[in-house]
Amino acid sequence: MMKTRSKSVENKNTDSSKLTNPDQCTDPEETNKTVSQAIKDLRTLTETCPICDLKVTEYDDGLLCERCHSWHHRTCLKISKTEYKKLSESDDEYLCTRCLKTTSKDADTVVEEAKECCFPDHENVSDPSRLKLGPWNSWEVLTKCEEIYGVIVKWRRNIFLLPSGAAGKAFIEEMTKVANNFTSGSAMESVTITLLMIMPSLLLQKPSKRSKAKEHTEVLKRRLVLWQAGKLEELLREGQEIQRRLGKGKHKHGHVERVFTRLMKKEKSTDSDSALIPLL
Repeated sequence: MMKTRSKSVENKNTDSSKLTNPDQCTDPEETNKTVSQAIKDLRTLTETCPICDLKVTEYDDGLLCERCHSWHHRTCLKISKTEYKKLSESDDEYLCTRCLKTTSKDADTVVEEAKECCFPDHENVSDPSRLKLGPWNSWEVLTKCEEIYGVIVKWRRNIFLLPSGAAGKAFIEEMTKVANNFTSGSAMESVTITLLMIMPSLLLQKPSKRSKAKEHTEVLKRRLVLWQAGKLEELLREGQEIQRRLGKGKHKHGHVERVFTRLMKKEKSTDSDSALIPLL
């Protein structure tokens, strides 16, 4: 039966009478149910109407939406007292206007909206025999890309900021092109994620520690040509050489300990000199 505020009050009054008269409620289990129902009714009385943001009290005519569980004033819903009485006696569930709009969508509309949030239809490529990247074919593409990834994950951080202008735009366009292979049914689908992981490290390596933005732009243009030609091994060799040069300045094992010892000795000798009393 449709829930109205007046019916909730009647139930509340009935349950309250059982609470105030112990002779009418001697079963402990029934008592607990009665108490729970009374608490539930008290909580419901504090509900506010989402239309006017005012409480729907026991003195108001109200309807409870069976979906969002919100109480609504009869006057806010613009329902006459005659219609309200009919709804109160009806066995149908009441749905507010907002919930009614949600349920009114047909299945076709829901499916069409869902399609807009999904990737476009594409063919899953399970056979890598169609793969080709530069000089590599078939399984060799997968193997070589995985080998490159295994190398670059151990590199030091040495990435320059993406340059503004044509070079930076070309990098973004190339990366987008690679990403689109994942959803366009391309034969490169199975290797797309790996390519996206290795692309920044291969193309955005700083040539040196003190390299400037202008040099980065020229380097990126040259590397993009190599990338588009599929010459990933050449880019890898360049990156490895840069990483090797970065490691040249690294101190050997025990350097920190030797420096600390030297400074301590120096500090000790300084303290000894300051402790000498000058002769008059």
